[in-house]
Amino acid sequence: IILALIYINIHKTIRSIPAPELFPAYTEPVAYINANMEKSDRVFIQDFGMYARLAYAGLSARTISGMDSAFTLAEDPKAYWYIGHIAKGEDACSKKICLPSEIEDTYTVFKTYLHARYILIDSSQESENPYLTLFNNHIRSDNRFLKIFTDEASAKLTVYELK
Repeated sequence: IILALIYINIHKTIRSIPAPELFPAYTEPVAYINANMEKSDRVFIQDFGMYARLAYAGLSARTISGMDSAFTLAEDPKAYWYIGHIAKGEDACSKKICLPSEIEDTYTVFKTYLHARYILIDSSQESENPYLTLFNNHIRSDNRFLKIFTDEASAKLTVYELK
């Protein structure tokens, strides 16, 4: 009974907080994506932990890697390995271990296989996620990923668009 009361209290508290106030930094980039997206657009997020923040901020687009990786592996093993390698800042590859001849162009994988239109990066997570710096550098080094939004307050949230 005590656990049920705690759950109800937490649930009521969370419900009473307006969503943008839970993760205020995500409000601007989510509003930008929502205003400029097509219904079928997808957003790639490097870190599964970002999904809740995006959902609370009201993201309308579907996310790539917005579900636990175990579900991705069961649903689409090729996507699982692409996401796993790319999210670590590695070259795109659809297998656990790839030969140099099996490496694919990251932009092309995002565009044609994962069907991403946007990539949202939260650089504030770099201290918690050592792969994020490698991922950011990989994206920044390819001018086909167009930086279209940077959060002015902290410069930690960046949105890239694939044209």
